[in-house]
Amino acid sequence: MKKPIRIGVLGLGQIALTAHLPGFDKTPHCQITALATQRETHGRKIASKYGASALFKDWRSLVRSPLVDAVTICLPNHLHAPATLAALRAGKHVLVEKPMALNRVEADRMIREATRFRRALMVHQNMRFDPALRCAGKLLRKGAVGPIHSFKCSLTHRGPERWSPQSNWFRDHRRSGGGVLMDLGVHVFDSLRYLLRDEVKAVVALTPRGMGRIEEHAVVMLEFRKGAVGTVQLSWKDTHYQNRYYLFGEKGALSVNLGKGDPVAVEARNQEGFHYPDLTPDCFKPTLYEHFLDCILTGKTPETSGAVGAAALAVSEAAYASIRSHRWENIKPRRVEA
Repeated sequence: MKKPIRIGVLGLGQIALTAHLPGFDKTPHCQITALATQRETHGRKIASKYGASALFKDWRSLVRSPLVDAVTICLPNHLHAPATLAALRAGKHVLVEKPMALNRVEADRMIREATRFRRALMVHQNMRFDPALRCAGKLLRKGAVGPIHSFKCSLTHRGPERWSPQSNWFRDHRRSGGGVLMDLGVHVFDSLRYLLRDEVKAVVALTPRGMGRIEEHAVVMLEFRKGAVGTVQLSWKDTHYQNRYYLFGEKGALSVNLGKGDPVAVEARNQEGFHYPDLTPDCFKPTLYEHFLDCILTGKTPETSGAVGAAALAVSEAAYASIRSHRWENIKPRRVEA
């Protein structure tokens, strides 16, 4: 039997505690061996819970450690690129939180280094692994509602303070890179690319005036290359969590709910009522963490590769450019050379 893949966790904030740590802990053939945090008492408690043998105050020391084969990066946004580059150059495989970087220049450098050192680089675009989204993707591939011509989506919640009270960096532009377009937008843009199997061609975005550098709300219109158009609403000021997609095709409409309620519903054109497809067992497997380990072991390209994370980031960048220019911004296809 092969030795388990040893995982190091950089940063012990809310996303590490609620997603990465329990995700890897439930995944066979891996072992959480090292943690990095500046909060020593907090780190010792988490290390004891997950059986990690090493605790580092500096993430740079962890990525150089011979005790880990792969790292998962849960640091503030501005450290995603530096930590990824350091880990790749130290021979580690990398799972990095979204957004993968502050801009496409950083993202391209990360992709090149992963290719250069022949290591897996995967972005934690976790909604791609949601069973409801997977089910919807399969239905669309089968032509359940015909070719999609338009859509409307919303991803909103009560804001970063409710999600992660200990994190003070979300509203610091230098460390976050932006507000809802960076925090929530990359989720929706990637999910739409997955559902439509298409690339965004052009973007126009608006935010309420007088908000300062960190936008709490944004409305984005997207045009895809195959012709689908629609809107995306993002907010940190909703009274509850909402994560919904409505896609309209020639033969009907498909709704996807990643929050509370029916996960997937299909409404055929000119027919009364809805059809609620069952989520089959294959919609739940593999998990994001199982997939990451499989990519390490087999050498396959992750479904949410660096290129996928960079494509979502490019839409956010174009949205910011649109807010500044007050016009549509085109997104040019870019190929990252090894």
